[in-house]
Order: sequence, then C-alpha cells, then structure tokens
Amino acid sequence: MQSNQNLAAERLASLTRRHFLRGLGACLALPAFESIGSLSALAAGATATKLASTPTGAPLRMAFVYFPNGAIQPNWWPKGEGKEFELGSTLQPLAS
Repeated sequence: MQSNQNLAAERLASLTRRHFLRGLGACLALPAFESIGSLSALAAGATATKLASTPTGAPLRMAFVYFPNGAIQPNWWPKGEGKEFELGSTLQPLAS
C-alpha cells in the first residue's frame, strides 16, 4: 500500500506547469498539422507554374515595417526621385 502512495505522489509531482503547457501547445498545434499536407501538395504544383515577377523578370517581393511607437514621417521618406534622391536624417546611416 505504501508503494502505491509513493507512485501516486511521483506522478503528481511530475506534472509541472511547464509539462502541462507544453502538452497544451501540442494539442493546439495538432489541427494545423493536418493543413501542412495540403500545403506541401500545393508547393509541389507551384514549381510547374510560373511565380509572380516584375516586367523585368525580377521576382515580386513584399516587406512590412512596423514601428510600435511610430516614426517621424518627414525624416523617414527620402527627398527627390530616381538616382538623385537624398535620404532623410533617420535613414542617413544607410547612405553608404
């Protein structure tokens, strides 16, 4: 009887908050794993189709920049157009 109590106490001690949260995360991720199979099938088919590109043939790309506290707009945007532009004070370290 004493060994059964020790075994139950060990099991309870082994269930830590970290183990619980790790298991919970795995349970939440399981439905997403089902959709991965369809994505890999799409990727296999995408190699046969032409990817989006610019008129010059360069691949299309997109970037998102997030400023949690905002930016000073007049210092952010460059002045001028084409090769004759001047960087604002915020982007001055990138001039070289």
